[in-house]
Amino acid sequence: MNPKFGLYLTYAIYLFTIISLLIVSLYPRFAVAEAVPYVEPAKSYQEEKTIETEIDRLSLLYGVSSSTVRAVAKCESSMYGSAINRNKLPDGTVWSSDFGPLQINDYFHKKTMDSLGLNIYNEFDSLEYGIRMMSQQGLAPWSASRGCWNKLI
Repeated sequence: MNPKFGLYLTYAIYLFTIISLLIVSLYPRFAVAEAVPYVEPAKSYQEEKTIETEIDRLSLLYGVSSSTVRAVAKCESSMYGSAINRNKLPDGTVWSSDFGPLQINDYFHKKTMDSLGLNIYNEFDSLEYGIRMMSQQGLAPWSASRGCWNKLI
């Protein structure tokens, strides 16, 4: 490499540094980024998790008609997420309970839900399990309320 090239390069770097410092002193806004405070998005942009929004999301996820899920949920629980129905023997002993908007039975489904990491007592987990079951088995698990939801579909 030519020794004069190294000398010219050094001068060029010095010149660039001097020009940069001059620009920064004359126009500080080019050199310093302005701090802008973080502002939370307006509440209207943050969708709240509701039974309605979860039906839409999960129906899309599992490929089930959201209107069908709504019809069954209206008949099973009046769309009430925390609905609980106790199933009793003739002597009054409770042998099982149904939970959530799609009334998932703990006797038949709790172990499977636990293995999937879903909590049967949580209305959103119960809804997810029901929609998942609907995608695999259709409406057969809700045949007892067919007379109601068949009119709504």
